[in-house]
Amino acid sequence: MAHAIVAVCYGLVAAAAVIFGTVYVLRGRIMPYHEEALGRRFGELDPALQTLLVAMLRVVGGELVACGLGLALMIGLSFLSGESWTIWAMPLLALGIVLPNLYATTFVRRKTGARTPVELTVIGVILVVAGAVLSLL
Repeated sequence: MAHAIVAVCYGLVAAAAVIFGTVYVLRGRIMPYHEEALGRRFGELDPALQTLLVAMLRVVGGELVACGLGLALMIGLSFLSGESWTIWAMPLLALGIVLPNLYATTFVRRKTGARTPVELTVIGVILVVAGAVLSLL
């Protein structure tokens, strides 16, 4: 039973990374909370800054998709087959997804007051910690 819960915890993190990453890659503008942090709408920004921000968003999005897919494959191909190395590899990869996002969302919220998705990121951290602890039982 704990094995299945671990897979669900990490699977939710992987799915969220792929979904958010895909949105970031496909979106041609910054997110509303980015606009809120800047205090300006995307269309009001200098075209060079628009280009830079969209490029950065696409890089972050691509990395989220890649890490999310890697985690999903690790769950499906190795963890569920009983590979013991995944007990250590999954939390490392998952923490690589959630911790930089937790830092960025809290930093931007603290500095600008923008309503960044801190709460969703905290849920991701909780899922990773729960998955890691349960995988050791």
